[in-house]
Amino acid sequence: SYLIGKGESAAMMIGSRANHIDENAVQHSLDINEIHLSVLRTQELVSWKCELEIRSQNEFTGAGFAKDYDAIITVNTGGRDVQFALEYERKPKQPKRYWQIRDLIEKETHVECVLYLTSNFHLLSYVSRFFERSAKAVYFGVLDEFRLHAFETKVMDSRRLVTFPLVSALQGNSR
Repeated sequence: SYLIGKGESAAMMIGSRANHIDENAVQHSLDINEIHLSVLRTQELVSWKCELEIRSQNEFTGAGFAKDYDAIITVNTGGRDVQFALEYERKPKQPKRYWQIRDLIEKETHVECVLYLTSNFHLLSYVSRFFERSAKAVYFGVLDEFRLHAFETKVMDSRRLVTFPLVSALQGNSR
């Protein structure tokens, strides 16, 4: 309520569990903050829309995204602005949930691609299986590598055949 009173763009969520403290959610938020800082250090960040803003836009406007992503990021790379969605996975979900996420991502029309970072390579291997031959460009990487290399992080696409720098994917040179 305080932030809304100060002009923060995200309205309060209907049915939000804001008072519920979840240790995993706290660590997830800290990791998202680390990703945000890594992007800021590249000096290529144009805009960062956090999950709360995305949820607010999705819930209260007719111009929302297909999913409540962890962030919508716009960067200037190769002389042009590129907008992509960020998903970050600390712990595995049930397979049914990944099929639902894939369905939502494939319906997305507002972003060019999705960057899916995971807490480790084993989780990356698990999650990426659900996106094989996805109709939407989905790129997978590991958080620790992104912290170190940002857009030079080696990612793989949903076909999982080769790895390449994320910047190549963002500039449209990988698919």
